Amino acid sequence: MKGMKNFSVGAGTAPQLHGQLRRVMTLRWKLTRALLASLLVLTFLSVAETSHAEPLTTVNVQGSGSFHLPAPCNCHVGIILEAQASGDATALHGAGVNRATTGSVNRWEFVGSADGTGVELSGVVEASTAWYLVGSRGLVTADEATEEITFTLGPIAGGPFRGMIFQIPLSGTVRINNP
Repeated sequence: MKGMKNFSVGAGTAPQLHGQLRRVMTLRWKLTRALLASLLVLTFLSVAETSHAEPLTTVNVQGSGSFHLPAPCNCHVGIILEAQASGDATALHGAGVNRATTGSVNRWEFVGSADGTGVELSGVVEASTAWYLVGSRGLVTADEATEEITFTLGPIAGGPFRGMIFQIPLSGTVRINNP
């Protein structure tokens, strides 16, 4: 047959196939070793990068105070605030809750920053027992050195206090762990 010269199924074929198979297996082994070495290097770099990450800043603010709520309530209201946040000092994120003697309980998501002894956290009421407070803005400013805490609630999202802003001084504790 034309194009099939020097082809035989005799004794010379097995050593040729064995040699080709050995070259393929050697190449496969070299590629596997290179891939494993690359993965080890990438894993090492990832661990090294993680160990050199920015230190984690944690913030804990707890305070209580009271304020006068205008009509239709026209009453004195006590409030307790708790907020925790962590992350890079310039990009904190966290959550908190405030409880009022009116019976409302508000859950917050906060973002903010800490600088020296001061911290500022802002967010929105995510859940509340008073439906008209959901979506209201909030701001917590606090100083660890003086223990001064100010909680600003508003503008209120709805209900009888829609659009109002309440600035409430609190006394309590401020802890900033900024390594």
